[in-house]
Parts: sequence; structure tokens; C-alpha cells
Amino acid sequence: MGVMGLGRLKIGQVVISKQGKDTGKWYVVVGYDERSGFVLVADGKKRTSANPKRKNPKHLQPTGMFIKEVAEMVEGRKCLADNQLLSLIESCRNEETTCGKVTGSYA
Repeated sequence: MGVMGLGRLKIGQVVISKQGKDTGKWYVVVGYDERSGFVLVADGKKRTSANPKRKNPKHLQPTGMFIKEVAEMVEGRKCLADNQLLSLIESCRNEETTCGKVTGSYA
């Protein structure tokens, strides 16, 4: 599938898990596994930027929110602080106007 096949998911995009034990969990896309076509997501708590979770893109609900700081840090190959990542995701959850609007049934 590769990166191009992922379509709408981009690094820095906030997503919600639709399948698995983590259903309803909020993550941010921090990378891609091009061999399998999976995306790498982190929440800054259990799934850190150093140990992201591999998820099938079909099992993720895009929220319409994008964290520019995460995209810039990942693309610049800079270290992503997990406490900062957690704070940014919580900010998106608590104040939808900060990042954008949540769409879909997981809002």
C-alpha cells in the first residue's frame, strides 16, 4: 500500500481508534510503516513517540484536526517530547477550536 495509499492520513493528524482494545483512544500520526501500509501513532502516554503503535489506517477515524508542531518535529527529525505530545492531544480533545472540528461518530 505504501505512503501514497494512505490517502487522507498525514503526519501530525489527530485520529481516534475504531477497532481493537484501544477503541475510542485518541492518537496522533507520527510515521508510516511503508512495508505493511500501517501508520504509526502515539498518544504520549502508553504509546510514546519512541515506541509508537502500528495501526491499520482502516481502523482509524480522522478527526479533522492537525497538530502542526508534531508534523514539523517529525519531518525535521527532532526529538518529540511525550509530555508535550500528550498535552497537545488533550488540548485537541478539550478545546476543539484549538485544532479544528471533530467529525464522525467518535466525537
